[in-house]
Order: sequence, then structure tokens, then C-alpha cells
Amino acid sequence: ARQTDPELIEVFDNFAFDEVLQYGNLDRKTRIMVTMASCIAQHAVGEYKMMLRAAWGNGISPTEIKEVLYHAVPYVGIAKVIDFIGLTNDFLTANGVTLPLEPQSTTSP
Repeated sequence: ARQTDPELIEVFDNFAFDEVLQYGNLDRKTRIMVTMASCIAQHAVGEYKMMLRAAWGNGISPTEIKEVLYHAVPYVGIAKVIDFIGLTNDFLTANGVTLPLEPQSTTSP
């Protein structure tokens, strides 16, 4: 979109990476994870993929990435989340992560 819609992308970048940051106090990691969750809720696959790369590049762990997905299920439903689980697993595997991850549960079924 940057090449085909440069003015729109400039407005978006100014909003997302300038204006919002001036008025918020979330750290980068939290902001990325909240944005990932928002993308899941809206079923915004393309934007989620960009945020997944941002998460990886900013040191958000595979476990934290998966937790965003797992926590989204009761709020938006498995039907919306399932596509994101598949593409996240593909992304993690392509980046050398062995799946499944170590269990994180603290309770039993």
C-alpha cells in the first residue's frame, strides 16, 4: 500500500507511530500485543501478519504470542481465532520454533 497509496500510509503512520504514542503510556511490547488482539477481533489477517513480524522483531516470545491467541478465544470465539492460530504456527515454525510449545497450564481440565 505504501507505493499505491502513499498519502494514506503517511496519515496512518503519523497516527499509529506519532500521535497515539504522544498520549499513551503503554510500553512497546504491550502495545503490539494489544494491537494483535484487536486484529484478531476484527479478523484483520493482513494487519495481524504485520504485527506478528513486529512482535517477533521486538522480542515478544512465542509463548506470549500464543497467549494473545488463546486469550482471544473466549472473547471473539474459536471461529475467528482458528485462522490466526494456523498462520501463527506457520510463522513460528518458519522462524525455527519447535511446536508445540512447552505446556503453560496451571490447572487441569
